[in-house]
Amino acid sequence: MIQAFYTASAGIRAQQKNMDVIAHNIANINTPGYRVKRAEFSELLNTIADRQDDVLNTGYGVAVSSISTMPLPGHVNPFGLAIDNDGYFVIENDQGFRSYTKNGNFRPVTQDGVNYFLGTENGEYVLDENFNMIPVSQNPDMFVVHDGQIYNAGQNGEAPIKPAIVRFDDDAQLEVLSGGNVLNTKDSQPHIDTSSRVTVNYSDELSALAADNYLSEMSRMVQTQMAYRINSRVLQTADEMRGMANRLRY
Repeated sequence: MIQAFYTASAGIRAQQKNMDVIAHNIANINTPGYRVKRAEFSELLNTIADRQDDVLNTGYGVAVSSISTMPLPGHVNPFGLAIDNDGYFVIENDQGFRSYTKNGNFRPVTQDGVNYFLGTENGEYVLDENFNMIPVSQNPDMFVVHDGQIYNAGQNGEAPIKPAIVRFDDDAQLEVLSGGNVLNTKDSQPHIDTSSRVTVNYSDELSALAADNYLSEMSRMVQTQMAYRINSRVLQTADEMRGMANRLRY
């Protein structure tokens, strides 16, 4: 009888946490680049030995084991960046040749198979505001862009990195390279752009999913509410049964 109390109360706590996650998703429906979170559940087991010393596992409820971020649609590049103004990213190849690009379709680039840096499809490295390469993880969930800065460890307390953004005196005087990159010339020199910021380049694609996400989260909210009520009912019933047992007289 006592186990029913623990099981039902564990279910209530888990559904409360699940509702918190759903509320967060609904609150961020229109947040550019927001990715839906999901509460991941795991079964709680209690090991009990019977008279024959055989070990049995009996369910002891549920708990929220983690909060996961839903993956992006397959056609979206999770490392893609854009500039909210007319600036250029600063890129550099292995030989130190520096050029500039507006194409933010980036990806992790490596030379040794161990250390990865943010780079272009052609293997050039994206530079930060100090003109150093930007280390990244291969795991796209660890790549977070917030307030114009990159967090390369999932925004878990690491120092943010700000990519270098430059502008030119006259874009028409730039030398255009193959692949769309540009070079500065004596008539158009680069200048650090402090007014522009980087953001993800897939916000519009995620915005198109906002209506579907809203309906999905509303449905999940109703399901969670029902699960909460059922667990509450189990707890109430267990309490009533214990009360009945306590009133028995021999």
